[in-house]
Amino acid sequence: MAGTLFYQENLIKAVDMHSDLILHPHEILLQRWAAVGPVYFIGDSVTRYQFLELVYYLETGLVPSTNNTSTLIDALHDPTNESTFESWAAFYLGTSQFAQGRLTCDCHRTPNSTMEEVIENRVYTNRNVKLVYVQYFKDIGVCSIRGRTLAFQLPNSSPTPDWCLRLPTFVKSLLNDDSANSITVVLNSGLHGYSVETEVLEVILDMFQNTTGNAKAESSNINLLIWKTTTPSQGGSPAPNVIFPHTWEDSRHSQVFDAAGIIDTHFANQSRADLYWDKLHFIGDVYHALNSELIAFIEDAKTQLI
Repeated sequence: MAGTLFYQENLIKAVDMHSDLILHPHEILLQRWAAVGPVYFIGDSVTRYQFLELVYYLETGLVPSTNNTSTLIDALHDPTNESTFESWAAFYLGTSQFAQGRLTCDCHRTPNSTMEEVIENRVYTNRNVKLVYVQYFKDIGVCSIRGRTLAFQLPNSSPTPDWCLRLPTFVKSLLNDDSANSITVVLNSGLHGYSVETEVLEVILDMFQNTTGNAKAESSNINLLIWKTTTPSQGGSPAPNVIFPHTWEDSRHSQVFDAAGIIDTHFANQSRADLYWDKLHFIGDVYHALNSELIAFIEDAKTQLI
């Protein structure tokens, strides 16, 4: 035992002497996300929390858990749980400040806001990493996604909402703006039960197939579209929403997305109540697992497409 302790103490000293040469797990992960190019998360609150867990881990190396307050932003506030904040404004501010200026939030919500009035678009940049979250609940014909400015222009955000786009138009703007890069869009219909119409998905899929075809012909970067299935609610059953069963298995979307990537997130449930902080939203460990699955999926998909 004494020999083991002596070895451990000297190993720690050696690590301390060369700490600037050693990459921590979250720094290695930062390099992996940088290598795949910009990633856009477009979806509901579960998608938002998956995005925030990823950014928080890349910044701190910690997976947030209310069972261990040392992993939180401070002793009280969990970046993957808005109910630990005093208000939506406090949540938006608190889940931006920990990134020390690398995370911007074009966000607006009051207790009385409808889904059509809520704005939440976030951009995280760290060295060569670019991660974006764009709130999307449903396609309502004209204003599926709205905000003060387009997501990739957030540093120059104006004080009042000035744009409102349907999902295909917004995705097209991303492809046009990041034409020099290889981008990934992670899309889901969310927990609110408003399906993305098959026709809308087909338009978006065509955009990606065209850009990917051109990229292959020119041996340039490849854009990737991923359909993220809707996560189960606590207990494994559909959420308490009369429209929700229409999107529960995402069967229509799976058929449409045969030519794209599908990542099945149902494994996140395991029918364990302790994995949730309410009926629909997970604890940080689950989002961490989802993100581990996602980066591996993106890396593998892009390797196969090259």
